[in-house]
Amino acid sequence: MLLRFLAGGIAARLASYSAIGLGFWLLYRAFGAGGGAAGIGWGIGGGILILLGMFLLVSVGRAGGFAPGAASDIEQEEDSPSDSVHGGNQGG
Repeated sequence: MLLRFLAGGIAARLASYSAIGLGFWLLYRAFGAGGGAAGIGWGIGGGILILLGMFLLVSVGRAGGFAPGAASDIEQEEDSPSDSVHGGNQGG
């Protein structure tokens, strides 16, 4: 069960990273094609793949996949009123 859960998360992340990489490669080809209308299709396809890959990556992260040091695991501590970064300890 755990192995299936981890394999699904890893496969989804690999698919999303692959889509982002392929999208940037298609954009590279589009700009390298040179002659105006020759690379428009490559550029549009690359842009769509980049957006799709980012959407997949965010949706996998929100689905609760394995993420070491996730925000839900870290306890939030409150700032003290005399925090030197915010200037609460300075005289006036």
